[in-house]
Amino acid sequence: MDKPKTHRVFFALWPDLETRRAISRHAIPSLENVAGRNVDQHQWHITLAFLGNISEEMLTCVQQQAAQVSVQSFELTLDTVGYWSRPKVVWLGSQNMPDVLKTLVTDLNVALKACGYEPEYKDFKAHMTLIRKVTRRPANIQFMPITWQVEQFVLIESSFASTGSDYRILRQWSEVNK
Repeated sequence: MDKPKTHRVFFALWPDLETRRAISRHAIPSLENVAGRNVDQHQWHITLAFLGNISEEMLTCVQQQAAQVSVQSFELTLDTVGYWSRPKVVWLGSQNMPDVLKTLVTDLNVALKACGYEPEYKDFKAHMTLIRKVTRRPANIQFMPITWQVEQFVLIESSFASTGSDYRILRQWSEVNK
């Protein structure tokens, strides 16, 4: 008997081309001395909710529930580089998370509960992983802050490839879709 098809998915903020270019121009050069594996810029994102492997049925449910979440455009200033020793990653983030982003994460988590999703109840920290398998904590990193005009959130399917994870946008939601 065939095993039911599952999808490894997560909701995320997905930077537009202009934001990716700004990160490449301003943040990445300041990290050139950090030893580790750089994340391809086409994979950069900020995870809002990680669902993991889910069934086709749950995939349909989460898309329907996400469509009920209010989306507002907002500015996110990427102005800090951090390091987490446990997963050994260097990330780009914001010192001041906008209230609209906090509300988006909360509303999305509440909506997804109808599909059986159990959110992680820890403080949400908007971060974009830039380097994995970092061998040591980087020194104080300085760069020009990047302003990202966030217009949407997306549902991403993740699959494993020989080069690492491969991400594909399944669906997106924005103010325009409402």
